[in-house]
Amino acid sequence: GSSGSSGQGHLVHMTVVSGSNVTLNISESLPENYKQLTWFYTFDQKIVEWDSRKSKYFESKFKGRVRLDPQSGALYISKVQKEDNSTYIMRVLKKTGNEQEWKIKLQVLDPVPKPVIKIEK
Repeated sequence: GSSGSSGQGHLVHMTVVSGSNVTLNISESLPENYKQLTWFYTFDQKIVEWDSRKSKYFESKFKGRVRLDPQSGALYISKVQKEDNSTYIMRVLKKTGNEQEWKIKLQVLDPVPKPVIKIEK
């Protein structure tokens, strides 16, 4: 294991209802003039990679329902499902060659059914 990661642990928690549209984004602004930006679903599954002014969407269950905004780094996911529960990783490669990483833990809940009121006579 690699220990002592220096302040790379930006973790954001998000809770949403299944079927809703979600924007995964970080609160701070992106490094200026970055070279590359990649969103991961878990560590090995890439969702989308932005490189030299264009986005490449990978073959994943997200294809067709995700959109990347390279300006803010935000990832829009439409109609999230419970299976989309994960810690998403956004990795940015800076001009200096250093990488910076943000994590967003997304929790998807089923919508709570409306309560049924029964009147017993």
